[in-house]
Amino acid sequence: MKDCRGISIKTGDKIEDVNGTIGTVVKTNKDYILVKFPGYGIDRIDNDEHVEIIKKVNKKSERKNK
Repeated sequence: MKDCRGISIKTGDKIEDVNGTIGTVVKTNKDYILVKFPGYGIDRIDNDEHVEIIKKVNKKSERKNK
């Protein structure tokens, strides 16, 4: 699978979100990337691990929707 930048992504890879937090790719499928991020640190309110589902950007489907 490739992310929105066209870079190949597989389970176990490290990926960075827009805030600069580095997480680990847990699972990928045709449309989504599941990423587990560690806790934020003591300076943030929410210090728990969390999981985000990132939608894959598909340029072909964007053209169809226009």
